[in-house]
Amino acid sequence: MNNRTATVKVGLLTTISLIVLITTVIWLRGRALGGGQTYDVYFKDVDGLKEGAPVQFMGIRVGFVDDVKPLGSGPHRFHVLVRFTVTDREAKVPRGSTISLEQSGLIGEKFVEITPPRSQSVDLVLSHPDNTLRPGIPIKVVFRNGPQIVGSVSNVKVSEIKKLVSSVPDYRYQIHYLIDQPGYLPPSNREFSVKHLPNHQAYLVLEDDNAYFLPKPSREAYFSLEEPLRLKIFLEEQLASAESLKMTNDKINQLLSDETISTIQETVKNSDRLTAQAADTLKAANRLFSSTSEDLKSLMASTQDLSKSLLTVSNNVNDLVGDPKFKTDLRQTLAQMQQSTASLSALLNDPNLKAILSESKVTSQNASELMAYLKKTAVDDDLQGRFNQSLNLLNDSLQKLSSVLSDVKTVSQDKESVRQIIEQTKETSQNLNHFSQKLNKRFALFRMLF
Repeated sequence: MNNRTATVKVGLLTTISLIVLITTVIWLRGRALGGGQTYDVYFKDVDGLKEGAPVQFMGIRVGFVDDVKPLGSGPHRFHVLVRFTVTDREAKVPRGSTISLEQSGLIGEKFVEITPPRSQSVDLVLSHPDNTLRPGIPIKVVFRNGPQIVGSVSNVKVSEIKKLVSSVPDYRYQIHYLIDQPGYLPPSNREFSVKHLPNHQAYLVLEDDNAYFLPKPSREAYFSLEEPLRLKIFLEEQLASAESLKMTNDKINQLLSDETISTIQETVKNSDRLTAQAADTLKAANRLFSSTSEDLKSLMASTQDLSKSLLTVSNNVNDLVGDPKFKTDLRQTLAQMQQSTASLSALLNDPNLKAILSESKVTSQNASELMAYLKKTAVDDDLQGRFNQSLNLLNDSLQKLSSVLSDVKTVSQDKESVRQIIEQTKETSQNLNHFSQKLNKRFALFRMLF
């Protein structure tokens, strides 16, 4: 009886120990007793991944790898099937997540890392506002066999960028977006451009040169796979980078030779001298501005006064031009000028006026000839002497006649007749005397003229 009880106790203890051991192993390897969601993915290289490897979601262990086996046939020929299970019920793996094979340290174990798609942001600077950039517009990538939508815009913020040389600002659009297309890994340096459709809609184009050589990713896929990089390939790439760095250093050493350094030092010295000269020039300019500040202020004041005067003159001219009486007088004056011009034109075209002008021309020629003759007569000294002698003789004769008549008056019986004769003779003598004086004056006038 005691032996049977001991055997039962040993068996029960052994069973409990096995259950605890199996549970512990399962827990340590990430397995769960309640099952979970299983996924199949196909890698070209798993770089030593083994069954039972942990599966992490954003760095947290959520499952384990069920199976790792190569495929020699079928649509995934020469690929490796990796089947894993997510046992954590709180872990919701979204569509478009990236699966990569990581390693904990240089010699640690391999594990599967699940990274969900995360929102990114990019800044677009445009010269004008664009109302078509708003949440929900698609993001497209041009693949080898045509464009395909790989994500969408989640939020848009716009701000103005002030310019120094222009009053028209640029517009910065901060665009938050999400790329969740399974099977597509965007480049690290992402550049976008805006495309507009005829129906006043727009979409963003992600510039990816490698996508032009890749087929469109399958819409039936659930994950994007990031192939692992083997340590050998990594070291080879590092060696190539080191060689490129060495070549760069050699070229830098060639550029930084003694002659180049000497030239650079001379350039620095020249720059220092130029800087000193520029400082002296600036000081001289400051002194010049300081000495001419009053003149500049006076010039500005004069310019302002001139502007005010010009404004006043402009206002007066505007008032004058806008005066209706001035416009009426100006129109009347122009009409009278036109009428006078027409009358003068008709007068100049009158044949009678042309005949009068022709006769005036002939008369002027005759008068010119008469004046020439009179001038010739006035300057003839012989003729003038004889004329003066005749006048003197005439005056003497008249005086003698006057004396005789006076004697006759005293002796004549007919006093009244004699008196009349004397009076007439006297009057005749006076008239002749006046005529002689006038003639002398005329000849004197001709002398003065010619």
